[in-house]
Amino acid sequence: MAEGGDGGQPKIPEIVAKIEGRGNGIKTNISNCVEVSRIIKRHPAYLCKYMGVELGAQSTFNHDSGYAIVTGAHGNDKLQPVLVKFIRDFVTCGKCKGLQTKLSLDKKGTKVTMKCKGCGEKTKLDQTHKVIKEIIKYPPGSENEKKDKKDKKKEGKKARRQALKEDPGALPEDEPSAADDAAAAKPQPTGKADETEEERAARRKAEKEAKKAKKAEKAAKAAAKEARKAGGDRKKAMAAAPADGSMTPREGSMTPRPGDAAPEPEPEPAASEENMEEKLREAIAADGVAIAAGWWNGAAGDMPLQQALSTAFSVAFTGAEMIKQVKPTKRLFSKLCAKKEGQTIMFDLTLELARNDEAVMGKLGHYFKALYDEDLVEEEVIVECHGKLDQESAEAKASKSFVEWCVHEPPAILTPCPCRARA
Repeated sequence: MAEGGDGGQPKIPEIVAKIEGRGNGIKTNISNCVEVSRIIKRHPAYLCKYMGVELGAQSTFNHDSGYAIVTGAHGNDKLQPVLVKFIRDFVTCGKCKGLQTKLSLDKKGTKVTMKCKGCGEKTKLDQTHKVIKEIIKYPPGSENEKKDKKDKKKEGKKARRQALKEDPGALPEDEPSAADDAAAAKPQPTGKADETEEERAARRKAEKEAKKAKKAEKAAKAAAKEARKAGGDRKKAMAAAPADGSMTPREGSMTPRPGDAAPEPEPEPAASEENMEEKLREAIAADGVAIAAGWWNGAAGDMPLQQALSTAFSVAFTGAEMIKQVKPTKRLFSKLCAKKEGQTIMFDLTLELARNDEAVMGKLGHYFKALYDEDLVEEEVIVECHGKLDQESAEAKASKSFVEWCVHEPPAILTPCPCRARA
């Protein structure tokens, strides 16, 4: 089972149910409850409780063994739809449909909220659902912390007592120092005799995560710096260009008008623009569009609108596949196309794509409709930009039917062309 539409969403395994017992004592063991809960980043007690509530049965989760039980006989065909419903109700973001969400309690500890790490949207939860009480009982992020600290402290004391037996003169057995108690609660440095295998593994994992976080922070700062620099260079180039010229979507060069002298060639785009395109590709490949869009909207704020949209357009769309790619990559463009200027640039970028690809030119109206359906280009902008084209040109003729639909009532000319049918 793969949840979510983006490539960066995690793969969620199918629920594995094992029916145990007979008669009135029959029960269902959700053997991979802990594994599934770890992937969707929810406490397994929440999922176990939700299963019981939705199936109208009692449920029990053992926090020590990870044993999840639901009374009665329930096969995979019953449990799997309940898992999907749980993900939809308590994991999936209500706006971007991503799984990178986090649960938290309000200051009073009586209300549960869910916020998306990717788009920042706060999704309302059904506070009357019985699983809410389970979430309040075992608050997110703290379910295992107290138990882990207590276990580590016990292991530290046990290790010290063992060391005292081997060397009685090291420290009185009944007088452990406060410093030793504090040190026993966390992983010891490599080479300490009283460091257990679990503590050593925990320490190495913490060090690895710290290095990874530091590296990611450094890369983000470098990307932001390059974006600001690229934006400054681009603004200087645009300021030097003739005021009455129109920019081509891809090259940023001036498009000559009939009767005008050929404009002087502009300098080639700076290398930093290519870097931003590569960084955006890497961000999407690593984290998916929903999360990468958050970083991109911030970086694009320091760039000229033309450059930002052209870069995202090059990354998101690949020729004739653009129609299928508009919806999944919409978040990269929503903020940039909020105003008419950005929508006009998107219209021009699509025209440029059609001029370089016969397959796109043949169905240009379909491509404009894809942008229109996702609110990236409004019908007024499409009609206005189309009116400025040479009406005898290939692009004007290819998109004429869709533009006419934008002007007239849909029923009047809806049937002849599939691209006019609203999804």
